[in-house]
Amino acid sequence: MKSQIEQCELLLEQQQYQELSNEINKMIEEEREQEQELQQKQEYLQEQEKQLEQLKKEEETLNEYYSEQFTHLEQEKK
Repeated sequence: MKSQIEQCELLLEQQQYQELSNEINKMIEEEREQEQELQQKQEYLQEQEKQLEQLKKEEETLNEYYSEQFTHLEQEKK
């Protein structure tokens, strides 16, 4: 009888261990998914930042061009 009780206790401990292990694995997987999502967001933001910098350069170039054209037109008027 005592042996059966010990076996039941052991089985219960094993079951609890397995449940904890499953829960930990689930948490680890969720953490990985969150890290992957954050990595994707970071890559997206870095790409957006590059595009923004490129647009700023293009804007600056266009502003210089229009300024030169305006100056040229002003000189022609004189």
